[in-house]
Amino acid sequence: MNQSEQINELAAALAKAQGAFCNPPRNREVKVRTKLGDTYSFTYATLDAIMDMVRGPLAANGLCLLHSLNTDNEGTVCETRLLHASGQWIATWFPVLVAAEANAQVWGAAITYARRYGLCALLSIAADEDDDGNAACGNHATKAERAQKPAKSNALPARRAEAWRAIEEAESPVALANVAMKTHEDTLLPPETHAELIAEARERMMTFAASTIKKVDTVEAVDKAAKWYAELPMLTDAQQVSLAGSFAMVREGLATQAPEPAGAREIAAPF
Repeated sequence: MNQSEQINELAAALAKAQGAFCNPPRNREVKVRTKLGDTYSFTYATLDAIMDMVRGPLAANGLCLLHSLNTDNEGTVCETRLLHASGQWIATWFPVLVAAEANAQVWGAAITYARRYGLCALLSIAADEDDDGNAACGNHATKAERAQKPAKSNALPARRAEAWRAIEEAESPVALANVAMKTHEDTLLPPETHAELIAEARERMMTFAASTIKKVDTVEAVDKAAKWYAELPMLTDAQQVSLAGSFAMVREGLATQAPEPAGAREIAAPF
């Protein structure tokens, strides 16, 4: 693999994008007859199906893909390059294998094949059926298929990435609460994704709460903030109990301080 001098920003963005990937549906089945007369079949995800799955998460994280043809000492190769908005990049290549008398259609098929394998290798995507190498070794393998789960929509990874980004970019507890509510009401997200996103939103909300506790400086402000957080349905019972205890301790400390003259300080907003 080749890369730019630095890839720290690209690596962070790719990690987020990969969190939104799912292995693409294997939407094509091929039956192959070997030169010895044996046959075997396998399924795989086509290039367009893979691109549909990765394009949204990559774009959401400032990433894009490029394919180009080059030559080396062995012949024609197809380079797959992943670019980041920072200018950083990583790349790999795959040989374009064709017979000497190949026509344009054969070249086109070989290039598509190289693009697909280069893309999957670079992004760590499993797009082919795993037969433990038996077909490649000329062995005959009998497959016992397991019950398949319904294929995930190609829109789901992008939808998850969008929700995750909204949670991370929420700049206030109120904004985060609104994002969490929209995420909870999104019926297109599967239950496990709901749970993952809401758990992240809860952790972010607890961080906001800790900041609020440090800022409140009057009993009135403590009571206002404690009431707001106590009415949040997104927090767990344990989190509510923890926050209630923290607010109570702050309130007790403020209540023992000497009272200030009336009007000396406005009640601070909790956030």
